[in-house]
Amino acid sequence: MSEADKRVSDLGESGLLDRVALGFGEAPAGEVWGGDDAAVVPAPRGDLLFAIDTLVESIDFDLAYCSGADIGWKALAANVSDIAAMGGRASSAVVSLSLPSDASVALVDDLVKGLAAAGRRWEVNVVGGDISRGAQVSLSVAIVGAPLGPVVLRSGAHIGDVICVTGALGGAAGGLALLRSGWPAAPLQPELERLRAR
Repeated sequence: MSEADKRVSDLGESGLLDRVALGFGEAPAGEVWGGDDAAVVPAPRGDLLFAIDTLVESIDFDLAYCSGADIGWKALAANVSDIAAMGGRASSAVVSLSLPSDASVALVDDLVKGLAAAGRRWEVNVVGGDISRGAQVSLSVAIVGAPLGPVVLRSGAHIGDVICVTGALGGAAGGLALLRSGWPAAPLQPELERLRAR
C-alpha cells in the first residue's frame, strides 16, 4: 500500500500517535512531551497565560480550498496571537485532533507539518495531545505562555488609546465565504502560494 493510500484506520490510534510525535522532534532533557498522562515542561516564575482555540471542518475551514498544513498553521497561529495580545510570549502547546477513520494519513502528516512550521516560527513546542475519531476534522490547540511585562487586558483600554491589529479582521471568514460563493479562485492562486511559502 502506498503512502498516499494509507488511512488512519490502517495505523490505529497508537500508530498514528507515534507518527504524529515524530513530526515535533525530541523533548529536551528534563521534559516529557508524549507517551505519558501529561507533558512535563518547566514553568516560568510568576503568572501563566492559557488560551485554546478550535477549528472545525466546514465551519472554520474547507478542505476543498486549503491544505492540512494551512489548517495546522492557522490553529497554532491563532493561539500564539491570543497570548501576544495579552502582552505575553507563548512557549508550549498541546493539540487535540478529531477525524474520521477513513481520513488519509497524508492529511494528518500535512496538519503536523503546518503545526510544526508555525511552532518553529514562534518558538513554541507542541508537547503532546490527543487523537479521537469524529464525523469531521476538528483541531484544537491549547497553549501556555508567560507575560513579558504587565498583562494587557481588554478591560484596560480607554477612550483615546491606540489599538493595533495584525492582518485583515474577518479576512479568513470572508475569504472562505467568497470561495464558497463560486467566485473564480484562479486570481487568488498566486497570493495563496505566497502565503503558503512563508
